[in-house]
Amino acid sequence: MNCAAVMEELESAVRGMDDQSTPADGLREALKVGTGRAVERRGQAGGYLGDALAEIAIPRKLASAARALELTGRGNLVEEFKVSLNRAAEAAAPVARDVFVDSIRQMTFDDAMTILKGNDSEATDFFRRTAGVELARRFSPIVDDSLAQVGATQRFDGLMDRIEALPLVDKPVFDLTEYVTDEALDGLFDTIADEERKIRTDPVARTTDLLRRWFGGDRN
Repeated sequence: MNCAAVMEELESAVRGMDDQSTPADGLREALKVGTGRAVERRGQAGGYLGDALAEIAIPRKLASAARALELTGRGNLVEEFKVSLNRAAEAAAPVARDVFVDSIRQMTFDDAMTILKGNDSEATDFFRRTAGVELARRFSPIVDDSLAQVGATQRFDGLMDRIEALPLVDKPVFDLTEYVTDEALDGLFDTIADEERKIRTDPVARTTDLLRRWFGGDRN
């Protein structure tokens, strides 16, 4: 992405020149495209599981207990539990689209300048600040319901019972819904960062006229 050229256009607009909205339109479209792709990737079947960028692992607090179960021939319980965590995250991902759209609508000129002047994850950082709390609020009840529907809650309870029966292994205490919600959002934001980098650096990722114009150097 040729940030210098875009910055020149934006700064000229501030001084009262014509076509003040066009650079901002290009940036907003880039953000809509990037977040839309990220939500689509994570909201489909297999959107988290098996993807190194977003897969939700067994919680660290359960790691030693999980290893103990595997050593006693109950590794299938651990794997089934991990799969169910990722399925719950997939179910919540689609609600993020509207939250991102709202953040983009509320983006100020100063926000745009910061994003354009910043590093390759500046837009992602913007969304973490402006959408993170609302995303967590919306994700949590969906994750909670999905954990029950896909059997994660039942598997978790069963896992806890088996852990409690293991010698020399303490039963961990933590909030499963909160863990999956946090991990799901981290995976989503990491995906947005990946899409942002592509739009900034890869011409193939600029799939609309505005993206090609403002992020590809063609401003004639």
